[in-house]
Amino acid sequence: NQFELTNIFIDDGKSAKNFDRPDWKKLEAFVRKNHSQVDYLVMAKYDRFSRKTKEALQMLELIEEKFNIRSISVMEPIHVSPESPFFFQIRTQILTNAQVEWMIIRDRTRFGNHYAAKAGRYINVPPFGYKKGKDEAGKYLIIVDEAKAPIIHRMYQMLLEGAPLKEIYLEARRMGFPNRGHSETKRILQSPTYAGFIRVPPYNDDPGGYLVKSIHEAIVDQATWYKAQDILVPKAITKTVMNEDVPLRSVLKCFCGRSLTAGNSKGRRNYYWYYKCEDHRKYNHSAIKLHDMLHQLLKELSFPPAHLEYLKERVKQQLQQQAADKELLLQEKRRELYELNRKIDRLEEKYINDDLDKQTFHKFRDRYQREVAVVQEYISDFTSPLNELWNIYEENIRKMENLAYVYEKADLHGKQAFIRQVFKSELYIQDGVYRTPWILPLFAPKAASLKEKRLLIIEQPHQNQPEVQDCAPDQSSLEHFSDFIHLLSRIKIA
Repeated sequence: NQFELTNIFIDDGKSAKNFDRPDWKKLEAFVRKNHSQVDYLVMAKYDRFSRKTKEALQMLELIEEKFNIRSISVMEPIHVSPESPFFFQIRTQILTNAQVEWMIIRDRTRFGNHYAAKAGRYINVPPFGYKKGKDEAGKYLIIVDEAKAPIIHRMYQMLLEGAPLKEIYLEARRMGFPNRGHSETKRILQSPTYAGFIRVPPYNDDPGGYLVKSIHEAIVDQATWYKAQDILVPKAITKTVMNEDVPLRSVLKCFCGRSLTAGNSKGRRNYYWYYKCEDHRKYNHSAIKLHDMLHQLLKELSFPPAHLEYLKERVKQQLQQQAADKELLLQEKRRELYELNRKIDRLEEKYINDDLDKQTFHKFRDRYQREVAVVQEYISDFTSPLNELWNIYEENIRKMENLAYVYEKADLHGKQAFIRQVFKSELYIQDGVYRTPWILPLFAPKAASLKEKRLLIIEQPHQNQPEVQDCAPDQSSLEHFSDFIHLLSRIKIA
């Protein structure tokens, strides 16, 4: 058409749903500056100009009336005078068709994402810990990256053992986690993908937001993931700066219930650490004294070899008894799992039929899914080979002969996890004596001896705290003991 092109602007890969596009802004600036030398704005198609009819007409009006520049579509020529009302009608219809087409594409995409999610299929770029793979039908499927999955395991393990997010992030970085920023740590710990869940996005009358079982393999079990979500509430997240010199910081509490922080003061030759409470600043506790007292306390909690042999025998008997009752217990738990899944199905049916509001639906669905995770964890534990479980117990019970030594060999996080396990995060210091309303039942028979030596006083439990049960080794609860043994298994000693 013998037009002279004064400039060319290209928005490759940018959606035409709005005018917030880099090259469009350049075009707009060019027009404002050079409009007296420009006659036409030539575009390939109107849908490349805009996919929104209203915004497109407003922009065209601005260009044509304010700057006196006519718009032309190469692939959609309108053989009517621009002054004719039919020109406006035809162009508006073309722009409307472009918006409808965009809406259809968007709706098709939303439906595809919704349908894929309800089918349990993860369709985005694989998150850290997974990589691209294919299922038997050759469709896209994320699969566990065995080289990276241990980092995810460790992050969840540390969270459940009470580590703050900053410490989890630093440990993950040491193990090879590439992403920077503490928000990345929380994002991974909150992502249901790692527990074998898919969160369904909303579509039409389905509000979405709920979780369905995925077809990809989970990296952490569902019970662990739900426990992590219970921890990840604002009041539970600590920003404590960790330091090897003061391992009791954030796990030891003042008599007022506030977690102790730490500081140091300069002596003649060195700096000396102490623990302090922000609300009771006159009560400073020497770190050396508290560490020595804790060392003596852990020595008292240790067991002689003969006692440990007896403990191993009793634990083995309990494991064997559980194995003997396994089938009966598994049948009971499988029935329980079946009933829970039926409840979820009935709940969804009521919601679809408008017999339940959205809030009630999500409340009960979340509750049932948590119960399902607990039952599935129970079934998984009971289907594990007895020999494997016993080997873990047998290898680590012997470490209880010298708990003070085991504690000293642990890293900073291991030491804090140790204290949290034994005292259920309820260890206090008052009047120069450690105090707690709860101790691992295995150690409860030592209460009188510990009190007599002014190492630990087991007080009346706080409200909502379980009472301490007198518990000899032959009466030990595997429920509490199992977690402690698994913690010991992660502490490597010579």
